[in-house]
Amino acid sequence: QALIAADPKAVLVDSYRATWRHDRFIHDEGHRSIPGSLWLAYIGEHEVDAGWLDYLAQHLYQATGGDPDLPLVFFCRSDCWASWNAVRRAHGLGYRKLYWYRDGIDAWEQAGLPLVPATPAAPLTP
Repeated sequence: QALIAADPKAVLVDSYRATWRHDRFIHDEGHRSIPGSLWLAYIGEHEVDAGWLDYLAQHLYQATGGDPDLPLVFFCRSDCWASWNAVRRAHGLGYRKLYWYRDGIDAWEQAGLPLVPATPAAPLTP
């Protein structure tokens, strides 16, 4: 929250998992996230193919306007390593100000901060 206050241009990226089937994300349980965040659901998996790396690259480019020095804050849940994997991938794409909000949504909620219903970002068409 301090980083967001210090730099309101920081981009919050939720990397919580969702299943991809039949060209769409399936998230039957519903998911709540930090307000204003971008949910990129498949980017933190252990292994991803080139298509998912493009998905990440396109969405980060759109969210940052291509500025590699804009802060990116990746998060998930406290027991989830998807956000750590996503940080590493963003680094590989040339982004430099990367932050890992380790306890993520769980810590945010425990602090009494609001969560909002979220939907994973759809793949962008080239």
